[in-house]
Amino acid sequence: QLHKGKVERQKLLMHVCKSANLPLIGASVKHSYQVGRLRRLLAAHIDLIEPDKEVRFCKKCGSPMIIRTASQGEFKGRRFFTCSRQPNCTYTENYNVVFDTEDE
Repeated sequence: QLHKGKVERQKLLMHVCKSANLPLIGASVKHSYQVGRLRRLLAAHIDLIEPDKEVRFCKKCGSPMIIRTASQGEFKGRRFFTCSRQPNCTYTENYNVVFDTEDE
């Protein structure tokens, strides 16, 4: 009975994520995890988090933002934030680096 409930919950979760066009990355259930292994698992699917960096979220849909570099046009070579749900969400922001001068 309990196993059937877990299977139904997993099917529902997969359906909801697919309907919302959100990626769902699975991992085996364990008592504890090795951070390095989880990073490798996630790195194969996403390109959005740099260590010790602020994570930005899309102001239009709330999804995580990723950093891209313009490959053509007037802004070629410039970095910018774009929604990770692109092309379904086209929100972008300028990439502005802020230097902390308190440590100097």
